[in-house]
Amino acid sequence: MELKSQNQFIKSSINAFPINKEILKQYKIPIGITINPFAEKNSQEKIENSEITFINPTNNIIQQCSKCGAFLNTSLFDRNFECECPLCKSKNTALKKVYIQNSIEKEKEKEENSIYESYLPDKFTQEKPQSPSYFFIIDCCAFSIRNSIPQLLLNTLKELIQNDELFGGERARIGFITFDSTVHFYNFSVVGQNPEIFVVPDFFDIGLPAQKKNLLVNLHQYKDTIISFLDSLSNNLGKNLPVLENSLQNPNEFFSDLPSALEAMFKILEHSGGKAFVFQTTLPSFGKYGITKREKIDLLGTENEKILFNLNETNGKFYEEFANKSCIKKISIDLFLFSTNYIDITTLGILSNQTKGNIHYYPNMDSKLSSIQTTFPNDLKQSFHNIVGWNCKLCVLSSYFKFVNHFSSNDTYLNLLKIPQISSNQAFTFELDFKPDTQEKLIPGVQVVVMYTNHEGENMMRIIQLKFPIKTSLVELFQSIDSEALINLWIHKGIKNASLKKISEIRDSFITNCSKIIQNYFSVLNSIQPIEKTKIRENLINYLPDSLKLLPILSLSLTKNILFSPGRISIDERSFEFYKLLYSPIQQISLFIFPQIFSLKEYLLNEAENAYQISNTKKSLKSDNIYIFCNGQKFVIWIGKNLSTEIIQSLFNVPNFDNIDKETNLIDSHLEINDKMFKIINQIQSQLNKILSIEIVKEGNVPQKKIIDSWLVEDRLSITMNFQEFLYEIYQNIPISSTTSSDFLKK
Repeated sequence: MELKSQNQFIKSSINAFPINKEILKQYKIPIGITINPFAEKNSQEKIENSEITFINPTNNIIQQCSKCGAFLNTSLFDRNFECECPLCKSKNTALKKVYIQNSIEKEKEKEENSIYESYLPDKFTQEKPQSPSYFFIIDCCAFSIRNSIPQLLLNTLKELIQNDELFGGERARIGFITFDSTVHFYNFSVVGQNPEIFVVPDFFDIGLPAQKKNLLVNLHQYKDTIISFLDSLSNNLGKNLPVLENSLQNPNEFFSDLPSALEAMFKILEHSGGKAFVFQTTLPSFGKYGITKREKIDLLGTENEKILFNLNETNGKFYEEFANKSCIKKISIDLFLFSTNYIDITTLGILSNQTKGNIHYYPNMDSKLSSIQTTFPNDLKQSFHNIVGWNCKLCVLSSYFKFVNHFSSNDTYLNLLKIPQISSNQAFTFELDFKPDTQEKLIPGVQVVVMYTNHEGENMMRIIQLKFPIKTSLVELFQSIDSEALINLWIHKGIKNASLKKISEIRDSFITNCSKIIQNYFSVLNSIQPIEKTKIRENLINYLPDSLKLLPILSLSLTKNILFSPGRISIDERSFEFYKLLYSPIQQISLFIFPQIFSLKEYLLNEAENAYQISNTKKSLKSDNIYIFCNGQKFVIWIGKNLSTEIIQSLFNVPNFDNIDKETNLIDSHLEINDKMFKIINQIQSQLNKILSIEIVKEGNVPQKKIIDSWLVEDRLSITMNFQEFLYEIYQNIPISSTTSSDFLKK
């Protein structure tokens, strides 16, 4: 009986194992699994057998293996009321209350499904189900208000509440804090009346108002009151702000005591848990735990850049300790960071990272920009829509493997994660190794158990199983590698080492690891049946199994991506991507490091039925064409200098190429060309389930050139190789008979 993995839920860097466990180490193949327990189907692809079986045993009994503790699918017991453990193969006898139900049912073919769900037995629940609680901590310093960020947030939130898009029904609760140099509480004491406002100025000893009962209220009961409050707050923000010619010259504009606001939020949510949303626009340098600016431009791109990936020396520990205690109290934090200047994402990001929340970053915080007006409301909306469960525990069981790393710094056990709120867009990566005393009869496999409370207050459990076959053929071993899952593991290890190693060392490790695996594959192949190296040089990629064809280009792409690329990359930008990708699904990570580029001209002019994808190289870009780039986080529209005026006028409402400037945006004119462009954009956004910002890039514009250079991953960038050079380096070190380099490069 072999359980098949539904690979949208769980992926492994290798999907078969040798009899001799040392072989994987010999051939430099690490073991990593990535779990996306509540993955949603991608509208672009149809995934077979992805239905989840619901198990509803009599009296809600869940049975565990008597030997290893793995959970058993009670619908798979045989006529003798026995079931084999999916991990250790031990025979287990069904409990009477379970097999009575099965014996009454008509005999049917056993279902084999690697993912199933059930109600969580009472013995696993020690407390009352958590009510969905949403709490908003809003930076209202003068600088933030002048840029209309709070107003945009309040208007967006009002729309979401009006449309009942905050899940939880009649159980959901909501609360608010605004802050600048002081903390403002809002006490909703009477339904239908605006809340009482309490101001706490003492940031050295933040406390709750005496009337604290209604700082967190039932959203269903207070819905109209909340909507009226949001209108009132939005209209009153900034009424008493002084007129300034240059706000940057007035330090009072930036007074923002985020730590005190966080402490206040914690005191409100510590007994109930909940989801906190933090909206921050400046470096929180004010108050007892203020942090100082420490971005040192001269360190960027150097061997000492790793220093900047440590927490801020001034009160950085506060954020780490606060995140830890929040996670213990089942509080998750989503960060929305708006800034034109350094905001120390390395330090602030620990709040979302250790509480398993999401992080969003808007480097250009001007809320009047169309990109923020579209992307921010969608990001906030998705933060609500993606939440699947509350008070979640994710445990990975295995009799065959030990756990080396889970890439989450605040969880004590390497196979257990505590997740205050779990979302459909979250994935968790574990690095594994063989147990030294593994018995031969044990099955190489893992079982993932997710226990959580859903929006209706039901305690549930989801079980995902992955079983690996044993292979005697080394070629089959290499054929079982999942290149995307392997790259994902390397990324996680690279991020974890960013504060310990030089970025250049991490970058070089990707090239070395990839080269070693491919060279080892050809070595194995040659040992079975000798091959001519001259044949490989003609097309190395075609000689690789399908499982490895993507590995070279993905590895090379990593060296040019903002994550690990050379050069002076803003430490905020790099840290944001680190935090963002740690809990991202593999498909999103692959698109981020290896963007898609589509040629559009023929499609827009009805000369082709569809846009088509091109290679990620400058040679593919033609001056008379227009292209759309997508890395899963934003679109870039590249406009050739000889593009027809018909397309330019239809899409951008300007006379010609020369009139396109930084203020130019894609317009919605409802012309045929325009409709086709938006059709492509909407298709991609639908597949990603998110709205992306759009950036316009002109051919020949030097300041904009660097935007797409790192996306043209097949080209040489700075000190990194182009794709052909990388393939040649791999080829040159394949341990079989040699040939000349010039012939290969010509090919």
